[in-house]
Amino acid sequence: MSNEDVTENYVDLTAQKTSYQNQLAQYNEIMKKIEKIEDIIKVQEQLDRVQTELNRLEGRLQYFDNRIDISTINVNLQKPEPVGGESGHNFITTLNKGIAGFLGMIDVIITLIFTLLPLIIVSGAAYEVYRWRKGKKPVAAKVESADKK
Repeated sequence: MSNEDVTENYVDLTAQKTSYQNQLAQYNEIMKKIEKIEDIIKVQEQLDRVQTELNRLEGRLQYFDNRIDISTINVNLQKPEPVGGESGHNFITTLNKGIAGFLGMIDVIITLIFTLLPLIIVSGAAYEVYRWRKGKKPVAAKVESADKK
């Protein structure tokens, strides 16, 4: 899809066409008044040049007219939603938003638990190993520490 604003070109071409038509009319008037053959040849050359340019411009204008005829503009307008919704405050909408927020928070909590689960398991195992090692201290070391007190 492409678009092109041809308005400025069209207006310019229309002005040039009018100018060439005026030149053509003036050369035709001059042609009626001249009598020498060489002047007639010179004016005829100018008439041919102006007529060629006029034909070229008319072809270009016809091209633009055809493009304008087949062009289409689609415009979709939408009225913005008023502040507060269509009919002001709606309790059901508010309740639905609250439920959606609650369920979203539950989703975050479940994701957090499953993300941290390996860390919790490793930490629990390390703590159990620590407690097990602490409980296996030699009995003699416990007796000596009791005697000192």
